[in-house]
Order: sequence, then C-alpha cells, then structure tokens
Amino acid sequence: MRKPIEKRYLVFLILFYLLVFQTPLSSILPFFGYTDEIIALLAIPLFFIELKKRNFVIYLRKYGYAWLIFVFLVAGILGNTIYKFQPILSVAIPSLFLSIKFWLAVYTGTVLFRNLNIQKDAGHIYLHIRFTIMLFSVLFVVDNIVHIFPANVRYGLRSTQLFYGVPTGFAAVCAFIFALLTIIRPYVKRTGKWYIILALLMASTLRSKAFAAVFAFGLIYYFTYIREKKITIKTLILFVPLVFLMVQDQIEYYFFSNIQSDSARYQLLTTSFKIMKDYFPIGTGFGTFGSYMSAKNYSPLYQMYGISNVNGLIKGAAYFVSDSFWPMIAGETGIVGLIAIIAVLCLMVVKIQKIKQWNKAMYAGGLMAMAYLLIVSMAESAFVNPVAIPLALVLGLIYGQDEKNQGI
Repeated sequence: MRKPIEKRYLVFLILFYLLVFQTPLSSILPFFGYTDEIIALLAIPLFFIELKKRNFVIYLRKYGYAWLIFVFLVAGILGNTIYKFQPILSVAIPSLFLSIKFWLAVYTGTVLFRNLNIQKDAGHIYLHIRFTIMLFSVLFVVDNIVHIFPANVRYGLRSTQLFYGVPTGFAAVCAFIFALLTIIRPYVKRTGKWYIILALLMASTLRSKAFAAVFAFGLIYYFTYIREKKITIKTLILFVPLVFLMVQDQIEYYFFSNIQSDSARYQLLTTSFKIMKDYFPIGTGFGTFGSYMSAKNYSPLYQMYGISNVNGLIKGAAYFVSDSFWPMIAGETGIVGLIAIIAVLCLMVVKIQKIKQWNKAMYAGGLMAMAYLLIVSMAESAFVNPVAIPLALVLGLIYGQDEKNQGI
C-alpha cells in the first residue's frame, strides 16, 4: 500500500513550485504575485503558535538576532516620527514590512521545515530539482533558436532571463536550486552534471553578479568537499579580491566613469552617506530613500539632495530607486540601522559556521545562499527583493534542522 505524503514535505513541494514559477504564475493570476508576502506574513501566526507551545515563555538563544531587527525597526520608526518625510500608515508601515520581509520568511522556513526529514525526502526533492533544471535547459535551447523570450545582448550573446522578466530573477532562482541541491547532496547520487548545468544556466544571464556567485559557489564546494575545511576569515579575505576582479568592470562603470552624475546607483550611494550624516544616528525613516515606497509616494529627499533629475530617480519614472540595498539601509535607518543589519548578517553567517560540526551539506548550502545575497546586495535590492524569499526559506530550513539537531 502506498504511503501517504507527509504534510511537511507536501508544504515544501508546493512552496518550491510556487516560488520557482511565481513570475509566470502571477502573469496568469495576479494573486500569485503576493506569494512572497504571504510567506513572510505566515511568520506572525507561526510565532504565536510556537509561543503557546512554550507556555508563552520567550527564550533568548545564542546567536539570536531578533533583538537587532527590533533595533533596526526602532531606528526607522523614530526617523519617521521625528522628521515626518512620509506618512506613517500609508508609506512607512508598508515599507517597514518590505524591509523585514526576508527575515520573517527565514522564521517561517525555520518553523515549517524544522521537522522535515531531509534524508527521507531527498530522493523526491532531487526528482523535482532535476525536472526544473531540465525544463530550464530545454527553454534555454529553444529560446536561443527561436527567441521566445525577450533578452538583452551582452558580449554579443543573449542574456538569459526566460520568463522571469529580468536576468537577475532567473539567476536568483538558479541560486535557490543550487543551495537546495547542495543540502540533499549526501543522500542522492550523480549530482555533478546538474551542478554544471545550473552553473552554465546561471552564467548565461551574463551578469557580473551571477559570474561572481557561480565562482563563490565553486569555492565553497571546493573548501567544503575537496579541502574539507571550514571557510574561515582568512578564506573570506581571499574571496574578496577574486570576486572584486569579476565585477571590476561594473564597479568602474558605475563609480569611476564619466556617467557618475547621471548614475542612479552612484548617486544613491553617495547621497545615503550624506543623509546618514545629516540625520545622525537614526536616518530619515522607512519609505524615504532608496526603497520601493519612496518611489511610489515620491520622497521629498530626492529633490532636497538634488538627485530628482538623475536618470531612474525622476518622479513618475523612478525605475532605479531601489536598485541597491545598502543605500536604503543607511539613508532610512542611519548608522544605528546599518550597524544592526550588518550585525544580523554576521550572526547568520556565524550560525551557519556552527552547523559544519554536524552537517557539511547544510553548511555549504547555507553559505551559498548567504554568498549570493551578499554579492547581489552591492547592486540590487537583495534582501528586500521578492527573489530573496526562496533563499530565505532555504536558510530557515537549515536553521530549523539545526534546532532539531540541538533538541531545541
């Protein structure tokens, strides 16, 4: 008699397909476009369910970072309350939610997948991963023959984006599958060719960030499985110049060429430092600078700092306003919020480092997810982008499995 499908695995499978195919699904039914928000909002009822299980006692855990997220939120809300650049209810609160959506999704993944039996379900997960990679491969070949999807041309080649609208969307999904494949690697066979196909598909986006991420994934795999060593601070110091070399042309173009005066990315970065200084130490508040809501309800800061005429930052056409992550954090929450978020990310990496003691695959998968997000945070909205939610669930799964291993 066939065994019934375990509920947690079924939830995992549904979320896997919803997130991988969110973009094409949302073009058919707009409701699917809210999948990432729904996953993040699930953290709220899940928190109270967990709290009830613990008799409403809140435990402070080693390497926990919830209090730092709270500090980040307080800084932003104080900025909104004191300086009043944007309405609180219609702009600041939605922007606040978008700013912490990633970490809410991490918590959702932690609770939902804490008891997922990875070893038992690895074979089934592997089947769906292979199906997805094969589908991408077929679409890639067909698209390069008959051009069924729009694409930019870089280096004389088509930049792959398939049905994701932008190449970075496709690259993020590939990174998500990369991390998942690494997590189940000990329990399945012949993963090598699928790693290679994924790396080639990711690189076919022809984005410097994707090149750097593929390179970082290779180094993580090399140190974890070939050298069998933990990636230390010394190793990370080696990563930095190598990754820098891979994105050097983009850095030179945006920050050292003659387009600086009309480069949204450059202007957002330099202006965020000015705002951080002028509104020390808490910034100007959520929805005021470098965020989606600051464009939707056009923030007065862009005119105040003389960047409202920069291409991509013009009122009604502020397409590049959320083109990077760190200027938003520095401008909206000041030095307090910036330090808090940096500390959060450091603690997340430290938690992953501890996992190597009992599971190399979880360790490597977690590092891949974090490496991708940190690399793209230099040139896109990263942690507040919807495409970060699949990686948030991966990290949540890893932290949940770690809690189960520790008996928490």
